[in-house]
Amino acid sequence: MLRIIFLLTLLLPALSQAESVNVLKNNPSPYLAMHGNDPVNWQEWNSDVVARAKAEKKLLFVSIGYFACHWCHVMQKESYQAEDVAKILNDKFISVKVDRELNPALDARMIEFVNRTRGYSGWPLNVFITPEGYPLFGMVYLPHDDFKALIGKLSSYWDEDSAGLLADAKQAASELAPELIDLERVGLTAASEKAGDVLIDHAMQRADQFMGGFGEQSKFPVVPRVAALLEQYANSHDEKLGKFLKRTLDSMQKYGLNDSLGGGFFRYTVDPQWRVPHFEKMLYDNALLASLYFRAAEVFENDKYQATAVATTAFMRDTLGTKSGGLVASLSAVDDKNVEGGYYLWSRNEVKGLLNKQEWAVAEPAWSIFGTPTLEGLFLPVAEADLDELAEEKTIQEANIKKKDILKLLSFARSKLLTAREKRGLPVDTKKLAGWNGLALSAFVKAATVTKNEKDIQAAKKLRDFLVNELWDGTAILRARDVEGKVIGRATIEDYAFVAAGLLDWANYKGKQDDYQLAIEITRQAWQRFFDAQGWKLSEENLLAYGISEHVISDGPMPSPAAVILKVTQELLKRNKNNNKLPLKKFNAALAASEQQVLDDPFWFSSYIAAFELSRD
Repeated sequence: MLRIIFLLTLLLPALSQAESVNVLKNNPSPYLAMHGNDPVNWQEWNSDVVARAKAEKKLLFVSIGYFACHWCHVMQKESYQAEDVAKILNDKFISVKVDRELNPALDARMIEFVNRTRGYSGWPLNVFITPEGYPLFGMVYLPHDDFKALIGKLSSYWDEDSAGLLADAKQAASELAPELIDLERVGLTAASEKAGDVLIDHAMQRADQFMGGFGEQSKFPVVPRVAALLEQYANSHDEKLGKFLKRTLDSMQKYGLNDSLGGGFFRYTVDPQWRVPHFEKMLYDNALLASLYFRAAEVFENDKYQATAVATTAFMRDTLGTKSGGLVASLSAVDDKNVEGGYYLWSRNEVKGLLNKQEWAVAEPAWSIFGTPTLEGLFLPVAEADLDELAEEKTIQEANIKKKDILKLLSFARSKLLTAREKRGLPVDTKKLAGWNGLALSAFVKAATVTKNEKDIQAAKKLRDFLVNELWDGTAILRARDVEGKVIGRATIEDYAFVAAGLLDWANYKGKQDDYQLAIEITRQAWQRFFDAQGWKLSEENLLAYGISEHVISDGPMPSPAAVILKVTQELLKRNKNNNKLPLKKFNAALAASEQQVLDDPFWFSSYIAAFELSRD
């Protein structure tokens, strides 16, 4: 490990394929297909390409990204479409392009590796891996000249001392090898009762008390942490925690993270004030945030939170939904003119020209379309003011608009802007992913339960049917289907976890025994496929000699799939204590094995706390 870090210090100040053809053209993954005309001879990640690396004794260059990622597009344009970079990659490496949404297990392992060696990670995620499957060196976006310098020097190091570099990579990998789990352990100790309090303490140390959320630079929703804290507040009604949660929920709702016109949330903001979004919209974010706001509306008895949840599920249903009932993966951050955020941004004159005088008088203050525009010289409509504040605005008063007419005029204005916006082009990643659709099913069930709206009920039913009929083949979950219905990818632990949770929510809503039985079967298979004495596996197939299993899987943007499996298992066992299809011994061992790490740092393992608390009921 020390040798690798030393090499990084040599390479980075100066910074920063294979002989076969590029195989990605017309790939069913939109992200991989967009690299199909690169001069880099991209390969797909599979056992054949790893075997070829061993035969040719070349490093694998594994580049991971996703369709909606802005900087993935930038690095493609600057480096992967450049002939000088392509020549080095083709001559000296075997280059592999990976859609992280089709291979989340590989992505998670490489994120972990880059975090450990660099202290941060993100996408595009680029990792050099030895032919034996040991990660050697990784980085995120680099400009063309820096990247070209890096691959030139790294190839020289490999030519000069491949044995030494391999030894270093093996040593780094051995540091992550977990001890075996005692499958005879019986469960939690009394110390687990403190997990909720420890979470609150750790979270409040990281909390932004002024704007909500966590972080001093960019702001992410981090829904698993906020959701776990919300449950702690529901039990304790701790005043300080409640204020922080409301500040977080309010900021995410009314500033730049939320699309005030079309509904739905962007992935994150690049600033700590939640003002400037990174414009991609992901299905998983919106599913989790919809569920969060439905729950927050219950806990705080807040109608605005419910309205946000309803608007988010409406966005999912109307914009991400398909005739099959499944939902697509994401909307790109970059529009069809290659402008980041271009689909969502407006000039003042453009908005004013679309509206009549009264609509403009309301829209200007309602969406903050005044002052100096900060995004490419354009405005992102942001609904900061509430109705009472709008009624006091000078433009509204001068136009003699009554308070009771403000929302109606704003609705007319929104409709006109959305009609105009729909004429713009925005690329869509059309993959329908099992796990993400499982999260969406949970959100739609909450919407159907709360609103009793027929659209929400039908959306939930169609999505349930899509998961059961299109992504369950009777024996296993299928990871995804493309726009033509072709099966792509291979299901991972997150697919089994989130589909099982979604189907359990649906079963609780409808009360049908067949749905309970399917949730039980998928949960049983999750234990069989992804847990043993070594711990949790993210995928059944692992071509890496690194991080094959772990005792505790942390939360990320989505909740830990292991924690979800634990919670679903508990709920199913509580419903039928004599259910012999679920492995009680494995469940107890996994719960016990997670306890100490959750207590040590619950902020990164907050989803486990719900399972801890269920075990005491």
